[in-house]
Amino acid sequence: MLELIHNDDVLVAVNKPAGLLVHPSKIAAGEKEDLLTQLRLQTGRGQLRLVHRLDRATSGVLLACDDAQT
Repeated sequence: MLELIHNDDVLVAVNKPAGLLVHPSKIAAGEKEDLLTQLRLQTGRGQLRLVHRLDRATSGVLLACDDAQT
């Protein structure tokens, strides 16, 4: 389970662990887990999109929102 730092109607902030892909990728097609899919399932917000990305090896705060306007 991902550590949610903030979760409101507009924004979700999550603590991304090192080693986890941020989103599904053709380059890493064999990977079974990615943060975006887990976050959508954990929050029940299937339309979440990433505000930015972090490299796989990087840990830190990652932001997601429900729409492109945010």
